[in-house]
Amino acid sequence: MARKRLTRKKVNDPIVDTALRDIYDKIEHLMPETAGKTSKTAPQIGDFQLVNNGDQTSLAQYTEEGWMVDMNSNYATTSNSKDFRPSVGSTGKSRTPVKGEAVRYDRNKNIAITNDKQERVLLNNTNNELHIRNADNTADVSIKAKQLKISGGTAAEAGDITRTPKTDSTVDIVTIATNNLFIPGSLTNEAVQTALTIISEGNQDAIISLGDAATPNWVFGYDHSDSGKFKIHGAANSTLPDAADFELDTSGNLVTAGTITDGSGNASNMFYDVQRIGYYATTTANYIPMTGYVVERTSATDFNEFLGFIAPYNGSVHQVQWRSEVAQNGTTTLKIYESADGTEVPGSLTGQKDESINIADDTTHTYNLSSMTSGNTNLVKGRIYALYISHPSAPQDTNATVVFKWDATT
Repeated sequence: MARKRLTRKKVNDPIVDTALRDIYDKIEHLMPETAGKTSKTAPQIGDFQLVNNGDQTSLAQYTEEGWMVDMNSNYATTSNSKDFRPSVGSTGKSRTPVKGEAVRYDRNKNIAITNDKQERVLLNNTNNELHIRNADNTADVSIKAKQLKISGGTAAEAGDITRTPKTDSTVDIVTIATNNLFIPGSLTNEAVQTALTIISEGNQDAIISLGDAATPNWVFGYDHSDSGKFKIHGAANSTLPDAADFELDTSGNLVTAGTITDGSGNASNMFYDVQRIGYYATTTANYIPMTGYVVERTSATDFNEFLGFIAPYNGSVHQVQWRSEVAQNGTTTLKIYESADGTEVPGSLTGQKDESINIADDTTHTYNLSSMTSGNTNLVKGRIYALYISHPSAPQDTNATVVFKWDATT
């Protein structure tokens, strides 16, 4: 870039010509630079020059931070080549810039926005993304607006984020106009959990309301006033009642206002039945006394009154464990025998579990009944059953616990 030189004239008077030369030098120094030979004179703070941005020519001023371009002013391409349109400032009517307020480029190609207090924010384009930064470009700044419009949705208002006053209180509402709020934690490339966290102000509930149109149909969340219970309630307002339809306390205790049903709509009233048995055996395999006495037997043919039990409902053998005063090393077996009406003694094998063990004396062993060696653990209401346990060695003093799971609706 070069500055245009003036046509100089002399009057052949040494004193006048010297004064004119100084005046010509000062005027040329103020001339805008144009394409051509670069000026030998270093720019000074306050100097101006024209900058061609392709589709417009802007006026630049040299500042402490280098050349700055006032984006709001330009030389328009019109029939009058000297047509200059200055920025209008924030008033918009006076056609004169407001003091201390301008939009300019800085030396790092940031757009600096300065207010009348000389406070600045920077706009820059990084990888085709708009960044709003603080004055020294070290951190992002916050954006304050009553409404943000985010384009790209198919609906007219999709993507709008609006803050509006709540009609029944002084609390404002932030509305996100969308029908699909997606949180793609996997896109962050961070090995951390993805979470949606709602923290209320002290002594307040934290809730989520669900419904159609403008009316909540369900409300659920944390009830601070009721020992921090998690509640779900069908309601026409966004509050948690003292007695909700569903309550779960911090200890895992559940209270419901209705009936729990299975997938077919049938009421499910499952309960557990714990039976404790003790016996002394000098043989390795025994039918254990299920009816409350201490007489175990190697055969179910005799003393069925001590061994057999009737299933009160449909159910299952949920858990079986035993503890012997003798160390055990080898295979232990649990067998379930059954008989239907017309047969006194349980004689049909319906389930068997074999396990290898190597345990010290007075050590509890629990069978894994989630996978049986053969058959299953199911029990049928009204049928008679007997349980058989074998040990690698005669167990002698033996304690056992059997847990049944019954369905009271059968």
